[in-house]
Amino acid sequence: MKNKLKAAAAAVTAFAMLGGALPVNFAGVELLRPAVTAKAYETVTFDEETGTLTLHGNVDKEEVAQFLNNPSSVKSIVCEEGTVLPEDCSGLFAFEPRVDPIEYGPLDNGSWSGVDFFCSYEEEDCTIDLSNADSGHVTNMSGMFRGNITNINFGEFDTSHVTDMSFMFADCPVLKALDLSTFDTGNVVNMEKMFCSDGSSYIIWYDGSEYPCCGLESVLETIHVGNGWNVNPEATDCTNMFRNCKKLVGGNGTAYSWEHTGGDYAHIDGGMQNPGYLTYKARGNQARGASITLAGELAVNFFLELHPDTAQIKVTGPENSVYPTGTSTVDAAWFPNVNGKPREANLSYPINATQAGEPITLEFLDSSGNPLPVYNSDGVRFADDKLTYSAQQYIDDTPLYSDNAKLKALVGSLDNYCRAAHNFFFHKNDPVYGIEDVTIAQFEPYNYPLYGTEIALILNSKIEARIYSDNVIPEPFNGDGYLPTLFGTDQGYYFIYDIGAPQLASTETYQIGDTAFKFSPLTYGYYIMKKSDDESLKTLVRALYVYAQAAQAYPNGTD
Repeated sequence: MKNKLKAAAAAVTAFAMLGGALPVNFAGVELLRPAVTAKAYETVTFDEETGTLTLHGNVDKEEVAQFLNNPSSVKSIVCEEGTVLPEDCSGLFAFEPRVDPIEYGPLDNGSWSGVDFFCSYEEEDCTIDLSNADSGHVTNMSGMFRGNITNINFGEFDTSHVTDMSFMFADCPVLKALDLSTFDTGNVVNMEKMFCSDGSSYIIWYDGSEYPCCGLESVLETIHVGNGWNVNPEATDCTNMFRNCKKLVGGNGTAYSWEHTGGDYAHIDGGMQNPGYLTYKARGNQARGASITLAGELAVNFFLELHPDTAQIKVTGPENSVYPTGTSTVDAAWFPNVNGKPREANLSYPINATQAGEPITLEFLDSSGNPLPVYNSDGVRFADDKLTYSAQQYIDDTPLYSDNAKLKALVGSLDNYCRAAHNFFFHKNDPVYGIEDVTIAQFEPYNYPLYGTEIALILNSKIEARIYSDNVIPEPFNGDGYLPTLFGTDQGYYFIYDIGAPQLASTETYQIGDTAFKFSPLTYGYYIMKKSDDESLKTLVRALYVYAQAAQAYPNGTD
């Protein structure tokens, strides 16, 4: 199961407000000259001198609209910290166009050719910064932007609840690039004319029909999107999504075509194999999920998406036999980019049963060794740009994210096995649950004769069984396939290496010399329960028994 990683804290980027104009004087005091340049409303303040429209509090659409009517002198729109956008943001930043009629003269037969219309925008070029806005309640972004908008900074804009993005960027004739890498479009069902630039205002014709404004040609060249972008299969309308976006080019060179103006090319450009109009942009390295490995070795797995600038991944964890110093550096070039898709990296850090609570930290470095940002799967930046996780966190999180009873039983038994191992090796007394009913009777099915040999279990990241015998032949012996191969050594024992959790309760038949005998890792538990006086060790093998049974049951189905 891939579990969402939750960041402990998010980096906060401060936005420096421009202007700082005085408030409007409402006291009726006569001024020598109109020195006050700010017009203040409940949720909007406009500085005429700088052309800055500042939003704050719970934004009122009607107040914003007063400053965007034709003609407009708004040069920038910014949001103060704490600005909350309304649920319905349709037309929120749409500058009203001026519509000029153009009459044509009479035809040869004396009739008039009619009246055409031309849409023009007289406002200043405008930038919009929404990086401080709370957009978590927004559901409608239809026609949200229109006019001479040159740049839109969305920051961490939340679109997870948005259902309508129709006409969202229609008729933005000077907008060359869009960064929508934070957008989650999973719930959007209407993308009609989302980027279209053939006029979204309509004039009522003399016969009552609607006639669109004309003459707007898009200069849009690049649309960046991230992992959250997709075209919802339930979308009801994606028609003319890219109509008239003649200069648009996808990340792998796919050029605009009149034959593909709808949703069929509304994806990351995969080149000739999967052409699209969109360009992938990683906002930073992203931790998409984590899991733990129980087959073969106990390890924490990370599922990552790498930023293009990432050159190395530095992994630091507890010291063990695999990484003696606890640190490993991975070359990011091992994970190539394929067909314009994000670079995905799966990393595994092995631990032993006593190290479940030990943190494992990932850092992402560029070619100069400088750290790069890293985000969780919800787009929240990790503190200090370090991703830190542990097997214990996965164990603790699983009940929160899964309803699978067998999985919960497995991670619960793993938790107790790790606690028991920690108690035994470090002389602790942490509580171990779920083993109260485990007695030697449960181990009886694994009571196999040892024929004079002695056995031991090595509880490292990869569990190993050792069979000590005077009859040692350094050659492998294959059994029935339930357990790994039995190897001989010249050190007085045979060993079975790389025993996974589902194999702990398995039985294998091996041949040593002239003797064929059965063996299970839980055979060790039987003899401990029978002969040992060490209660801490008995607790450990009882926890191992519960863990083995849960691991064997889990892959066979779910509830």
